[in-house]
Amino acid sequence: NCAGTHAAINAGGSSITLANANISGVSGGVQSSPLLGKEGTELEGLIIYTIARTPNSWNGLIVAFDTETGDIVWEKSMEKYTWSSPAAVYTDEGEAYIVLCDSVGNLSLLEGSTGDTLSAMSMGSNIEASPAVFEDTIVIGSRGGRICGIQVS
Repeated sequence: NCAGTHAAINAGGSSITLANANISGVSGGVQSSPLLGKEGTELEGLIIYTIARTPNSWNGLIVAFDTETGDIVWEKSMEKYTWSSPAAVYTDEGEAYIVLCDSVGNLSLLEGSTGDTLSAMSMGSNIEASPAVFEDTIVIGSRGGRICGIQVS
């Protein structure tokens, strides 16, 4: 039961407590679909969740769980929370990168196997929609009415 102000995710023994699951009428917690790693890539065997408004109303988490054991493989605190789902960009060699958008309009590219930030840019306003990836292009729509295509090189 996730009613009230605290909730938890328990994946095979690993757990994350979500504080402030409902703040001032804006819900937090897991608001997006997880990213399931693609077979034959660095993300194989991982499922990645973003968790909004945790541990406080402006921050968030992105967490990679092992799909077999439920153990946390890596966890990264985010300065701003996200409501959009993470998306993956894969190279032909199986390298994996995660595209992450946040509540103040930042677009970040993360190293898939570690969660380390490789690059970031501001889109100018809140990004609520999930990014779409087609070949080497990321498509982002912002709350400010912008739709952008960003080529990954």
